[in-house]
Amino acid sequence: MAKIGVVTLHKSINYGGALQAVALNEHLKKQGHEVVFLNYQKSWPIYNSPVRYRKLRIHYYGNHGVVTKFRILAGMGKTALSNVFYFRRKRKHDGFQDFVHKYLVVTPYYHSYRELKDNYPDCDYYITGSDQVWNNYYTMDKFDKGYFLSFVAESHKKIAYGASIGGARDDTYIKKIISLTKDFKAVSVREKSLEEQMHRLGAAQVVTVLDPTLLLTKEQWLGFIKPSDIKEPYILMYGLEYSQELDRAVEYLREKYGYSIVDIFPGVTRLKNIKYVDKYCSPEEFLRYIKNASYIVTNSFHGTVFSIIFEKRFLTIPRVHQESRMYDLLDSLKLSNNLWDMRKETYTFDKDGIDYLAVKNRLKELQKLSFQFLEGALNA
Repeated sequence: MAKIGVVTLHKSINYGGALQAVALNEHLKKQGHEVVFLNYQKSWPIYNSPVRYRKLRIHYYGNHGVVTKFRILAGMGKTALSNVFYFRRKRKHDGFQDFVHKYLVVTPYYHSYRELKDNYPDCDYYITGSDQVWNNYYTMDKFDKGYFLSFVAESHKKIAYGASIGGARDDTYIKKIISLTKDFKAVSVREKSLEEQMHRLGAAQVVTVLDPTLLLTKEQWLGFIKPSDIKEPYILMYGLEYSQELDRAVEYLREKYGYSIVDIFPGVTRLKNIKYVDKYCSPEEFLRYIKNASYIVTNSFHGTVFSIIFEKRFLTIPRVHQESRMYDLLDSLKLSNNLWDMRKETYTFDKDGIDYLAVKNRLKELQKLSFQFLEGALNA
């Protein structure tokens, strides 16, 4: 079969980033391909600089008024203060690196685009994605040509699988993406809204595919998990950013069922009497916490994805800057009732549970389209 080189955000200290990379790797290997991940991710150190962090926050949230500026300054302070917790952060960092190197074949590190262009491995195909590889929020307003496979010679075949821009962007931004991918053999994206925008601007062959984490079965993911030390029922709390609604949803379930809370949310919560706290868990531990939870409350896309994969009762909290993929996924699987709304008195899963047989049947149809895209792109 083929040798495939992948450029993605596998090195980010982010559960979704690491797990989607491993999932794509597992699927491609199962099809008989040899896979190597190009170790290129020069943009991520921005998080270690308070000044760059401030610019990043302004870029994402805007520069509107005293409240926003206060939040930015508070974020800078938290970033600087976090250095005090070096050893805890190092534990999480090491857990991610061990996970990535355990399951992926990774090239030596590329320190620059020039280094990548001069020394990339010879492969039959090159894939960019999945994850937010086309989101210049992570590259300080620049289009990083590494994630558009511009380093690859024209004679090689380029593919985008489930590439994402994060949130909504104007037509000028999308036209630039279309220009940078005009020599691709096949292009797929993660958000339906991005597909529609690219179609409108002339990229008629673009399709929407599933996040790679949804290409693997529950049984495949169980192979990554060790037994849990927590034997009692619990409510798992996990999010990407704090919101009062996250706390309210957890409290709603605790009052209703009386279960303990396991908190793996990386930020600070205002909830009291939390029995288990693990802010620095590895990707395997993250999967274990979800798999063994009785209920899950999350505002994370991948928190929602793995709640579905492990057939859990869950509540998803809408985020202010939430990408459309969350709503697209829940709507396509007919799980929109699992979106948190404090005005509701009950949820479907409280009364009847979730019909995961129906969910799996719908998911199989979506998987079929994604499998067909990869098969067609790699074998045509």
